[in-house]
Amino acid sequence: MSTAKAQDRLQAAFDRLEAVARSLKDRAQGNVADESKVDALQAELNTARADNAELSKVTESASARIDAAVVRLRSVLHG
Repeated sequence: MSTAKAQDRLQAAFDRLEAVARSLKDRAQGNVADESKVDALQAELNTARADNAELSKVTESASARIDAAVVRLRSVLHG
């Protein structure tokens, strides 16, 4: 699986998690137990977003390295 596809799938998972968190929060309407679930989900979502941001940095770095390697290989093969 390409890194772009992996990032797309991860973003879709974050979007679904955020939708569930919003839904739980809307249903909670003052219910402490539900609010604690929402808070836990929100914390998990924040952690996942931080992980996603780090993954994006790593992906960009890896992509740049691969692009540079391809350029060098093309230069060697066609030079």
